[in-house]
Amino acid sequence: MKTIYRICFVCCLAIICFCAGMFMLVFVMKANDYVFISQRELTDIRNSSLQTKDVSVMPQTADLSTTYYVEQINSVTGEEELIQEEIPHSLIGANREEIEQFITEYNKAPALSDKEKGFVDAQLEEFSSDKIVVKKVYKPLEKDVFFLKSEENFIVVYYSDLSTVYMYTDIVMDQLPEEIQAEINEGKQINSLENLYSFLESYTS
Repeated sequence: MKTIYRICFVCCLAIICFCAGMFMLVFVMKANDYVFISQRELTDIRNSSLQTKDVSVMPQTADLSTTYYVEQINSVTGEEELIQEEIPHSLIGANREEIEQFITEYNKAPALSDKEKGFVDAQLEEFSSDKIVVKKVYKPLEKDVFFLKSEENFIVVYYSDLSTVYMYTDIVMDQLPEEIQAEINEGKQINSLENLYSFLESYTS
């Protein structure tokens, strides 16, 4: 009989110790803000985190809704003008790096309309999928100031910047008087449109 009492006592003691241990475990976990979640909930949280990360690292690109501005700056007077233009088709779907590459190539071969205005260079000032701002710097050409050069034995007329062509002519360099040839080789300057056409008519065959 005593043996049965001892066994019951040991079992009761074990149950009391187990309950006390569980109580302490729960108390400690609550004190440290532990939260019990299921495996499914844990998977959902991880997937949500990955999706958020994927969205945050997606590069921005230009599209048809992107507003495109050109900021024109006159380097001589300091005047600035912000003009909204239609976004170039070649920039649709482009990211920042691709747009910067586009501008780099444009600086090498700008449009004739820009060259005639004294284009110096362009750079990307602002970029997002909502708005693009390209800054273009100009140094206006002197009006009615031209220079004559010889290229492949023909006379070519340049604007005052000496790099923008005003017109190509069929005047052969070798057929001009030596004095005129010497002036052209040094960069002959003509200071009005009237004088330019008068000269060209004089030596056009």
